[in-house]
Amino acid sequence: MVTSLQELEERIGALTDQNSTSPTVPGVVLLATNSSPNTEPHVFTTGIASVSPDRTPSPPLAPTSTLWFASATKLLTSIAALQLVERNLWSLDRPVADALPELGQLRELTLFNNAGQAIYADGPPEGARITLRHLLTHTSGMAYDFLNPKLMQWWKAHSAAEGRDMRAEAAGTILEGYGHPLVREPGTGWEYSPSIDWAGTLVAKLHGDEPVTSGRRFNGKF
Repeated sequence: MVTSLQELEERIGALTDQNSTSPTVPGVVLLATNSSPNTEPHVFTTGIASVSPDRTPSPPLAPTSTLWFASATKLLTSIAALQLVERNLWSLDRPVADALPELGQLRELTLFNNAGQAIYADGPPEGARITLRHLLTHTSGMAYDFLNPKLMQWWKAHSAAEGRDMRAEAAGTILEGYGHPLVREPGTGWEYSPSIDWAGTLVAKLHGDEPVTSGRRFNGKF
């Protein structure tokens, strides 16, 4: 049984010892605190900050290291979005395009013609109807392109029309990477998607957090 933070740190340090022949884990960040607002959190880091072959040797892990949490951030982002509702800054069924007009421009991809060109649903862009409820429940009509053959075909057609790999270039902002068409009408079906990324962009917009509002995507290895 661990009886002190020092003992815990020693045990964790042994798991991340890069001098051993086979460290159990690359690195660990530990934060310990209690419910008292006067308590200064105890922070401990050990191990390396990256396992990418492009970063050899890896820098040591530090409290300020940027790590790729991938979809583990969806829970935290969903909580932050619901806090907007709790604070009456937004409502679940209000169109998100009211704050993020670029979302309102997304159209529904229906099929492709014989020439391989994309055909979209008639009428106004379906993205204008997407609500926060849709985003948080993966019913916005969005999809991850790598999980959806229709979107992969769209990228192929889009790249052919532009004469370059458009998907490879779409790794900057949320709009660039996740601004591809919808695959169904909002509210008509569930599909795992980047909709939580858009919810996070809404949170950042309403909080006025400029570095986050820029919608950076972190796709690098850690």
